[in-house]
Amino acid sequence: MKNRNSIIILLAILVTVVYACKKKDSTTTTTPTPTKTQKDYLMDGKWQITAIKVGSILGNQDLCDTMPACRKDNLASFLSSGKVLSDEGLTKCSSSAPQVDSSGNWSLTSDFKELTVNASWVLSGHNTFQVLELTTSSMKITQSFDTTINMPPFPAYTTTIKDTVIAKKVN
Repeated sequence: MKNRNSIIILLAILVTVVYACKKKDSTTTTTPTPTKTQKDYLMDGKWQITAIKVGSILGNQDLCDTMPACRKDNLASFLSSGKVLSDEGLTKCSSSAPQVDSSGNWSLTSDFKELTVNASWVLSGHNTFQVLELTTSSMKITQSFDTTINMPPFPAYTTTIKDTVIAKKVN
């Protein structure tokens, strides 16, 4: 019985010593991974338009269906400087056109809800879009604007056109 009590006491002391001597590393800190924003997603990679859906009182249409192949492979890169690089892709529409046009610019509101793009990558002259979706791999932006249609001998009328641009990230 004495041996048994001695063994239990010895084990208790041993466990206490082992746990008491365990060194705690107080110098190791973990740096949290910064959360990426929609702006980061926009600037991270190249974008290719996959659809331009246009709707009005006249009907709906995807402009990519009628777009020449030389426009379908164009890419855009949104740089942190606010510049847009519009790349002609593998197929150029004009052999004299530069491969990359760097004259465009872009801005995104701080709440990530409005994107303004002034670049040859965007087909429309109206370049401020509402951001519907902007993730690591896809972008969906939309805009609405009024336009006047004049087809004599009929009277001119104004209609609202809504277009939605859908793009995917390519690397």
